[in-house]
Amino acid sequence: MEKRYNEERTKSGGRLHMDQDFYAEVVSDMPVGYAYQRMIYSHGRAVDYQLLDINKKMADILGIPSHDVSGSRMQQLLDTREEDHEAWVEMYASALSEQKKKTVERFSFPLKRWFRVQIIPENETYFSVIFIDITEEKEKITALDSFFNGNLGMMFRLNEENRLLEVNPEWTEVTGFSRQELLGTPLEQLIREDDRKDFFEQLSHVRSGARVRHYVCGIMNKNRSFSVLEWHLHAADGAIYGTAHDMTHQTWKEQQVQEREMLLEHVTDQMPGGIFQLQKDAAGTYSFPYHSDGFLDVFRVSARRFEQDQATVFTAVHHADYDEVMMSLQESHTRRTIWKKEFRITIAGNQVRWLRGRAKPSFYPDGRVIWHGHISDITEEKKQELALKESEERMRRLFSQVPGMLYQFDVHQDGTYRFSLASKGIWELIEVTPWEAYYQVEKVFDRIHPEDLALVKESIDQSAAEETRWSIDYRIIHPTHGIRWVRGNANPSKLDGRTIRFYGYIYDVTELIEKEEALKNREKMISEISHRLPGVIYQCISPSPGEYRFLTAAGNLSDLFGVTDYDPEQIKNMEIPPLIHPEDRETIIGAMDVSREQLTQFDETYRVIMDSRSEYKWIHAASTPEKQADGSVIWSGHLTDVTESRRNQLALQESEKQYRKLAKKMEEMAYHDSLTGLPNRRMLFDRLEQEILHCSKTGEKLGLLFIDLDNFKAINDQFGHDIGDQLLVYTAEKLSEVVRKSDIVARMAGDEFLVVFSHLTSEEHLHTAVSNMMNVFQGEASIGGSMISVKASIGAVLYPDHGSTVEELLSNADKAMYYKKRRGKSGMQLYEPEMAYVWDME
Repeated sequence: MEKRYNEERTKSGGRLHMDQDFYAEVVSDMPVGYAYQRMIYSHGRAVDYQLLDINKKMADILGIPSHDVSGSRMQQLLDTREEDHEAWVEMYASALSEQKKKTVERFSFPLKRWFRVQIIPENETYFSVIFIDITEEKEKITALDSFFNGNLGMMFRLNEENRLLEVNPEWTEVTGFSRQELLGTPLEQLIREDDRKDFFEQLSHVRSGARVRHYVCGIMNKNRSFSVLEWHLHAADGAIYGTAHDMTHQTWKEQQVQEREMLLEHVTDQMPGGIFQLQKDAAGTYSFPYHSDGFLDVFRVSARRFEQDQATVFTAVHHADYDEVMMSLQESHTRRTIWKKEFRITIAGNQVRWLRGRAKPSFYPDGRVIWHGHISDITEEKKQELALKESEERMRRLFSQVPGMLYQFDVHQDGTYRFSLASKGIWELIEVTPWEAYYQVEKVFDRIHPEDLALVKESIDQSAAEETRWSIDYRIIHPTHGIRWVRGNANPSKLDGRTIRFYGYIYDVTELIEKEEALKNREKMISEISHRLPGVIYQCISPSPGEYRFLTAAGNLSDLFGVTDYDPEQIKNMEIPPLIHPEDRETIIGAMDVSREQLTQFDETYRVIMDSRSEYKWIHAASTPEKQADGSVIWSGHLTDVTESRRNQLALQESEKQYRKLAKKMEEMAYHDSLTGLPNRRMLFDRLEQEILHCSKTGEKLGLLFIDLDNFKAINDQFGHDIGDQLLVYTAEKLSEVVRKSDIVARMAGDEFLVVFSHLTSEEHLHTAVSNMMNVFQGEASIGGSMISVKASIGAVLYPDHGSTVEELLSNADKAMYYKKRRGKSGMQLYEPEMAYVWDME
């Protein structure tokens, strides 16, 4: 090796001034790798390098004896990837071209080690390199960097001036500031102003040797928002080291929990009745772990008395209901079902109050059951049940009038009439289509009987002028059915000071009158027959339970049992059970057994089999038992044929069933738009009143949109009214799809829709709720094979910002909509007070 070294030194012109003894004593045994190398060029480009000499350490690094290295190319010694080898050649060539010492840190893939390499050029060809293994140092630094940069906490270091000297990436994640923006920044600029004084007192404690843990304060983010951090601080070597954890979400959650607890407490105090927890332990003992003040109010028990004796609640239960209450609790326990019960309690002065309780049970491993529930006083509700039934009966009678046509009818200031809505029932009523009613209103009036026409028009004009309910019966001439009687009812409402709109219905009452007359005649006939039909006086005997037979009978037995020339003597000792219809036999024999045992009046209605065995009659039996000395029981009583009255009863029940169906249908027609199926103006007003009442209690806001389709008349004129109707249905469906379940979509009239957004908190909240809905009016839709642009002008209001009543909100939403329509159409306009002035001016 020394020979090769000297030869190369000679070739290099004697530039390598290293004494051989010095090399042998110093270089050869250096603790770092040393190599003397020659760069190999091809066509003026460095392509490889040759190892001329290496020391012992370098031989150890390469894992090759030094005598096998001298004169070898590096690519011959190590299995190096081409691109890695080229990188080393380029690094050496760069140092040779600059003729300057250069120190670099590189990773050797074949050796899998990190080295700090010092390159010492001698000339453009010869150079020395020194290799220092820094693999362990690199691994420690990498591990530290990984810990520092990968830590989910916000790690940092402060100097004596409390400036940030080092931060990890989590600072950027939380605050939004870059590392460059944070380094050198005084920490006090980031601390929330309200927390600065206290925070720097904590820093003073740290610099005096104390440790600070779990300190919470706020820090300002780049977007001017604040994050809540939990700090851990300690001092060392004149600096402060610390970590901080983002507690913003947790703090927000805790605030939410506190707010919900406060809300629950408020709701509990405000709601009628009281809430409670009822516990039943494994031994069957009841207690109340929790109860609200309202719970004690329901039972009229003071808190002090209840604390002394919780059983006072159970003792207050009415004696007639106590067993049922306890059994219902046991059943809820056994079946694991919700407990529901209405029962009475007795309070001071022997007053009786009705309560309704409902609770859900929870079951625990130790055998306990805890019901969580609510109880309220329903005494007044019970009193109102009768009034409610009477009201329901009135409504049933009202809706039993079958409507023929639902409609909206406008009376204009100039005296002209126009239908803005007519249901399909108009065709059956007078053979006029809804389209004809819209655009040829005279056809509707042509159907009115000439003798009644003037009276009908006069009543309409008078109702419009006085804004009173319109109600009239009059005749029409049906093209097919001739003269018919109809009944019209409607309520007027002023729209804009110039138009009166009637909301009502007209229906054919001809059949109803005829049916009512027929029913009266039928009831009269049944009554006369019932009075003329004689009954049967009888006696029957029962020697033992289940054994019953006739003793005697007098009357028209032939009619009763369907047998001609019936011999009264045949009735004696006739068994009674075979005469009873099989479906009634068990029930009636059971009732006779009870009468026999308790000597109580026997009063039952049941069927008997006729002699032909293919028919039966309904009879009513009423008799009084008397026990005989021999233990038998004899009944004396009367049998009455009630077949006709029973059938009439069944017929009336069926009729009532049909009336209820008609009432339900009438209710649907009265509250829903027949074309789109959406709630109509009437239902919307009811819902708006309820929502306004709700908002007035909760402090929430209510959003109302007044939507008017743009160019709808032009669409009708161009494509026809069927396409126009399909467009209305399309718009209704799309609006219903994009709003929330709690929101309301309704059709006012024509091409006008209303949308109500509930549970809002601000104007921004309204804009957010509307954003998805606006997509409905942003493009074209395929309607009946035609592409139609769907645009709308929308007026928006907020309750209570823009009105406190339904009428005020609708009026202002209408103004905002027309304001938008007059200024370019297509889009939403929120109401502003100035619009009222503009409206009046226009």
